[in-house]
Amino acid sequence: MKFACRKTMITLLVCFLPTMAMAAEPVAGAEQKPSVQLQPAPQAATAQKPAPPQQATPPATTAAPQLPTEQPKLQLNIPPAANAQGVAKQQPAVLIGYIDPGRISTDSKPGKAGQTKITNKKKKLQAQIEAKRKQLGKHQSEIEAKLPSLSPQQREAASKEFKKKVEEFQKFGQKAENELQELQIELSNDLYEKIQKAASVYAKKTNLSLVVVKREIIYQSEGVVPMDITDEIIKLINEEGPKK
Repeated sequence: MKFACRKTMITLLVCFLPTMAMAAEPVAGAEQKPSVQLQPAPQAATAQKPAPPQQATPPATTAAPQLPTEQPKLQLNIPPAANAQGVAKQQPAVLIGYIDPGRISTDSKPGKAGQTKITNKKKKLQAQIEAKRKQLGKHQSEIEAKLPSLSPQQREAASKEFKKKVEEFQKFGQKAENELQELQIELSNDLYEKIQKAASVYAKKTNLSLVVVKREIIYQSEGVVPMDITDEIIKLINEEGPKK
């Protein structure tokens, strides 16, 4: 912003500089040659009494014209500084909106509905994992009870069978975790689309130049006006209703 003001001021000053025709003006009487004044010729002598010879009077010379000691001054029509600053201040401010995704996720209707779905899915998967864990523990207890009566070959077979069940239990736990993550991604994408749509509508309505996610501001120019529009976005998302 300061660089723009400086550039504008320099441009204005250049526009108001005089041309070369205005700067070079002829000095009156500078080229006039000095004139020589001659004395009138002496009158003729009379016949009765000769006049004494007169010495010729040297011609009088006039002093050369003096040049002005002060050079002509150039007058620049420079506008006041206040006017130059006013030009820079006429630029419109940049309006930027920012949103808090965490608040939208917890306070908006789609965000609350998504959290409910995730919670229910998590409870269901945890119940299935816990049931399989109990079955695995029961099977382990049965094998340990039979170990004294089993032959080495039978013990090896029972160990392999139990190991297989442990691996199946681990795969089921990994599958349950993947299902929960996929649901979270799906709901997050759906909520993001709603936020993007609401932000676009609100930005066009209020002449916002940019809508960003809430972050810590390190530097802010004088011409930038940030605004928290989280509440307005939540209101627009709630008014849109569930996706059909």
